[in-house]
Parts: sequence; C-alpha cells; structure tokens
Amino acid sequence: MSALEVAHERLHKKNETLSKAVDRFKSRGAALTKAAVHGSEVMLGAALAGAIQGQHVAKDGDKHKGATLAGMPADLVIGTALTVAAGLDVAGNTWSPHLGAVGLGFLSGFSAEWGYHRGQEKAKNGSWFSRKELPAGGTKTSGQYNPTAMAEELLAARRNAGG
Repeated sequence: MSALEVAHERLHKKNETLSKAVDRFKSRGAALTKAAVHGSEVMLGAALAGAIQGQHVAKDGDKHKGATLAGMPADLVIGTALTVAAGLDVAGNTWSPHLGAVGLGFLSGFSAEWGYHRGQEKAKNGSWFSRKELPAGGTKTSGQYNPTAMAEELLAARRNAGG
C-alpha cells in the first residue's frame, strides 16, 4: 500500500468519525429543542390558566375563588379537555403533543393554585383543609360535624352507656 493510499484511508476514517460526532450533536440538539419547546408550551398553559383565574373576582357565596366552567374550576376543565383531546390524537400526530403540553400547563396551574390555597389554610388554621365549626346553638345538621365534636359525643355516649 502506498503512502497516498494510507493517507486516504486515514482521512476516510477521520471523516466517518467526524460524521458520527456531527450526527450525535444534531440528535442531542433536536432532543434539547424538543424539550425546550415542550417546557415552553407547559409554561404557556400555566400562564394562561393563571391569567384566566386572575381576571375572576370571587363574589360572596362562591365556592371556588376563580373562573368556573359548568361549576368546575376553568383551568381544571380546560386542562383536562386539552389533555384528553391530545390523547385521542384529535389534532393529528404533529399538533396533538403540543395540545397536550398546553393542557398539562393548565393542569399544572390548577394544581399550583390548589396547593397554594392548602398552604394558606395550613398557615391560618393549622390544618391543610378547612374545618367547619358547629353552629352557635349547638344544633347539628348533616355535614356540620367537626372531628373534635364527633369524638366528644362518642365518648359521652360511651360513658352514658356504661362503657
């Protein structure tokens, strides 16, 4: 083998090595771009959910302090609808993943808001969930028991029964 042939073979191997490195770099770049787009779409959904909820001013008697659709939190309804639509491939192979990412953002917005309110409840009342106190008159109607009152009544009934 001549020196020229050896040099040609080495250049050919280097070219293959560089080509493989470029292909790996392109693949990683595509994966990174896909992850960045997905993350941006989730953030967009969460921002839209927050904007929708932020525009709603709770009125006296509202069960939910935010926008609602059919009596349910709007961000939960929209997020669920978008996620289900993406799962059913309503927008086709190209757009359904994007639809699902925005839906996940709406669900994330709902979850963040729900968690925030639970944290506020814990800070104010020492419990993750609000407790309904008994009416002042001591009369009890269905659904108005709190755990402490219920335990006290059970203990009193047990004492009266001789237990």
